Amino acid sequence: MRHIISSGFAILSIILLSGCQIVGDHVDTIVQYIEEEKPKEAVNSFNEAMADSSLSDKGKDRVKNKISKALISNIETVTENYLNKEENPEIVSLVLETYKNIDIPEVTELIEEKEEEVFPIIEAREKLSKGLEAIDNKQYVEGIQLLSQVNRDTPEYKKAQDEAQKARKIYFDKTIKQSQALYSNGDYEEAYILLSRLESSVTNVEVENKLAEYRLAFVESKLAEADEFVGENKYTEAFTILDHVEGITGEDELTSIKREEYMFMQTRFWDELITSYEKETTQYYDEFDDFTVIAPKDHSAEYVDIFPNETSFYPRIVVADGYSYLEIVTGFGDSNWLYLESIAFLVDGEPFTWSFDYYSVMDDYDEYGVYEWMIFDESIQPMLLDDLKKIAGSEDAVLRFYGEGYIEHKITEVEKEQIQLFLDIIEEMGAKVNFGPAV
Repeated sequence: MRHIISSGFAILSIILLSGCQIVGDHVDTIVQYIEEEKPKEAVNSFNEAMADSSLSDKGKDRVKNKISKALISNIETVTENYLNKEENPEIVSLVLETYKNIDIPEVTELIEEKEEEVFPIIEAREKLSKGLEAIDNKQYVEGIQLLSQVNRDTPEYKKAQDEAQKARKIYFDKTIKQSQALYSNGDYEEAYILLSRLESSVTNVEVENKLAEYRLAFVESKLAEADEFVGENKYTEAFTILDHVEGITGEDELTSIKREEYMFMQTRFWDELITSYEKETTQYYDEFDDFTVIAPKDHSAEYVDIFPNETSFYPRIVVADGYSYLEIVTGFGDSNWLYLESIAFLVDGEPFTWSFDYYSVMDDYDEYGVYEWMIFDESIQPMLLDDLKKIAGSEDAVLRFYGEGYIEHKITEVEKEQIQLFLDIIEEMGAKVNFGPAV
């Protein structure tokens, strides 16, 4: 009986020693990775230990207990080294984020405590560093903004404030001097832009007064340029200048007054110009929507001309309050639906295609047949004016309407002449490209 009991104790001792050995092996591996600051490997080894089927729950708890001290020590050391500027932020962030994956309550609690302590300082040091770097690179506005974002509850706050104050003084003196030099040389736009950047970051009466002075000089100089274009009936260029000024200064009373003045003058100029072409065109005024359509002499300006068993290809100009644009009406009448999908051109051997959404195609039918057509402007066909110039100046130009089959049309000399006339008119109008109501 004694022999049997002795044998049982021996077997139990072997099992216990074996379990202790397994626990020890796991602990040694995990602790080694912790001390070598290899947190990812330490977590992987910890997960392997927790998944080891040869370990009991008590054995796994012993692993946690034995590595807890090493983890806490490492976390304390890494964070302390960072606070003493002996460790980089990437290491401390990696350690804290990675060890969250080890489910040990006292370790998790410590990590949360260290994150609250360290992360604001990491952010503060990063903003301080980037702010100082920007200032060194003469990017004062960006640098000052970064320094002003440093958390006041961090040790870096005072240095950030001191450096920001120094930078403001340098930036202020330098910008005042540079803007004054630009203004003296007549570079009013550059002077205004430079000083407006300073005004956005510095509150100063001197800056505000100078900015108002520079703004007025800038606006008046640009309006003088615009007036010169208007004197040549170049309203597109004049309105572009007004847009440019307002894009920099925002809404301005002087530019608003000028815009109204120019629009009145442009309308009067267009009216006179349109009247001068009455003998060569057909004109229709829609009094309800207040716009005018100009078409070639042999076409209706009020309606679209698409006739049975014929093709159409002719220009129109639409004129309304403040805008005008050139468009092309093209289509055909036939006995069967083509279901128009695209229009291909061959102009003096050069091919190009006008593509469009099928649902943009207009159609109708009557007792004489079916009709399909499109009205193109630059909003639908961006290269319209360039293509029309090629057609107007060509010796041979052919188009094909493609769908379920095709219909071919040779562009006539009369059609080319009409296109050239309307290109000349729209150029003479100096129109700002805009698109109004469909006609």
